[in-house]
Amino acid sequence: MSVTWTAQQANPAMTIKGHNVALTWRYSLSAEEQTKSQTYFLVKWSKLNDSSSQHYQISSYVKITGLGPTYDEQKAPRIVVDRAIGTSFASLQNNNVRIEDEGIYKIEIFVEFPGTVIASDYEVNLSVSGKFNFKNE
Repeated sequence: MSVTWTAQQANPAMTIKGHNVALTWRYSLSAEEQTKSQTYFLVKWSKLNDSSSQHYQISSYVKITGLGPTYDEQKAPRIVVDRAIGTSFASLQNNNVRIEDEGIYKIEIFVEFPGTVIASDYEVNLSVSGKFNFKNE
């Protein structure tokens, strides 16, 4: 079982300090995954801590049958999850990007409770430049 990534975020993704950037991944689920996702569906974003070589969670979206979707956005309002529900993409919006936002971000999609089965994951390296270069070419 594995999510099919139909379009990944550019890697590395590049942005400029102070700008907004959306890290977006498009995917499709197999018939079995679609069935399982009706009961439980979790998208989790994390960022690599360079000093510990461990990922720490920064945001998540979870949908459980009978409950409304819930969002965990530990760095809100600067970093938030796209609210488009029932789509074939997952997006993490980083507003007013800072130099410390640079690094490796990982998205994980789970379709089985209690979330121990990762259907798929994908990493992207976000590069932040300090200023825009206004060269005439």
